[in-house]
Amino acid sequence: RTLVIHPLHIVGIVRCVEDQVIDKYETAPNVINADITQWQTDQRFALIISISTFEHIGFDDEVEGNSGEKIRAAIDACCALLAPDGRLVITVPLGYNPALDELIANDMLGANQAHFLLRQGRRQWREAPRDQALGTKYGQPFPYANGLWIAEFTPKLMRLLLVSFFYEHDHGRAEMVDREARRLMTEKLGCEIDVLCLAGGPDRGAGIHRLAPPLWWPGSHWYKHAILFLQNSQLDREFLRAVQRARVLPKNYDAIFCPDMNAIVLAHQLAQAAGKPLFT
Repeated sequence: RTLVIHPLHIVGIVRCVEDQVIDKYETAPNVINADITQWQTDQRFALIISISTFEHIGFDDEVEGNSGEKIRAAIDACCALLAPDGRLVITVPLGYNPALDELIANDMLGANQAHFLLRQGRRQWREAPRDQALGTKYGQPFPYANGLWIAEFTPKLMRLLLVSFFYEHDHGRAEMVDREARRLMTEKLGCEIDVLCLAGGPDRGAGIHRLAPPLWWPGSHWYKHAILFLQNSQLDREFLRAVQRARVLPKNYDAIFCPDMNAIVLAHQLAQAAGKPLFT
């Protein structure tokens, strides 16, 4: 199915496909009047199309606040409605919304691919290099759009931080469960999963962040055993400091994932501090 988000004066262009149309303000038969960031449905779409709509979000509507933040939220909402192999395609005019122009210029919208068109005449357009298109004026020299940004988005992968004390060991059930959980969620769900674990053990590739023990610990071996026998607030604080030393930022992840119950206290603290959900 296709979901179309645009002003109603071009609805006729897309009636040739099986679609649903969302427009926040204008009414027409079979058109859903809703804000895309608040619209909820169990449907997932193979294609979502938005033509000359996103530049208005938070700019010349009644929505207060930062236009750039509202636009990014709307793109996230659309991506969340995509089927696993779905696509979001949007077009916006350049030079109309300064906040949107800044996001495009700084590659802050997360498009998988984008193209620029420049107007050559009343109905003539040509594809142009990015550096030539950026800075195009709206309404000059031709009325309305003189430059277009056409972008494609695919579903955003969920980024998880897996917290496990024994991930790197080759013995015991906990670490084997952790590694299998990471493998399955990566292969089956397409998640991006980094691991936060205690120091030591063999190197298991990229995305592994180790918590180095403090200098006053007798060794990493005792550091690992401490979580089993020394559960106290002082140890919890030390673990949090170790996370900071490892330069791991939980706020950069969508959620904290803790299949290792030995690490549940640390995982809960990280999730709470970053305002992220905790999966166990």
